[in-house]
Order: sequence, then C-alpha cells, then structure tokens
Amino acid sequence: MFFDPFLRLVDASRNDEARDAVIGYDAQSRLLFVVHVVFEDDAIRNLRPQGHLTGAQ
Repeated sequence: MFFDPFLRLVDASRNDEARDAVIGYDAQSRLLFVVHVVFEDDAIRNLRPQGHLTGAQ
C-alpha cells in the first residue's frame, strides 16, 4: 500500500476510541491517510473519508 520511506504513524484517537493512522504516498504518488480501528464487540461501522481533496478518488 505505501511506498513511502518517510511515512508517518500518528495517533488518530477520537471520542475515547483508540485509533492508529498512517500518512504516506502510494505507488501512484497519491497521498493517503489510513486509519486502523480495533473493535472488541460485534459492532460494524463504515469509515468514510473526511476532509478529502476535490477530485480525489
């Protein structure tokens, strides 16, 4: 996914929910912000991009 030797691991926690995130570039030089969330119950939630750039796919 990431081909960026300078990628950054960041804390993306919100609302008392632990989240880890990675910021970096992919092989097509697109900037990505990927968030990883671990749930301990049976709930499923959709995560969607927030604050994305116009024209981003």
